[in-house]
Amino acid sequence: MAQVKIPKGYAELEESPASGKKMKKISLIFDDDLKKDEVVIVKNQSELSNYKLLLFLSSLNKKVEIDLPSANDYQIYSIPLTYINNVLQFGYFENGTAVFGRFIKLRYDLSSKKIKVIGYDSGYKVSPTEHIDKSYNLITGSYAVKRTYYKSDGKT
Repeated sequence: MAQVKIPKGYAELEESPASGKKMKKISLIFDDDLKKDEVVIVKNQSELSNYKLLLFLSSLNKKVEIDLPSANDYQIYSIPLTYINNVLQFGYFENGTAVFGRFIKLRYDLSSKKIKVIGYDSGYKVSPTEHIDKSYNLITGSYAVKRTYYKSDGKT
């Protein structure tokens, strides 16, 4: 089975700082070669809010590193990875930005032998009574916005 190597100074993230849920290394068949690939989120042990997504692709015998940066130099809080219908999703929230969350969707493209970003979702509070979710599908070009209003009785 493939094993992703964790860089020096980093450690596997074991619990989501956003939700407290257990973070797990995922074994998956991402690059469609019928051999297990591996993906994990790691955190820099000496720097605040420095995370990476590490993905080992067995077909290329290669580790891919994706930095999870804050757009505003705020602390980020990673959430557990998901893998559904050949789509790997990672996400994180930023503090100091009205609870701004980002969710990136990746798929392996067999013809180009590259990982492609196929979608991007975000969500944030506009006010204590209003939340906005945005979803971009980069394959179809569709873009959706959902605005939720919260009433004082808790109903939406």
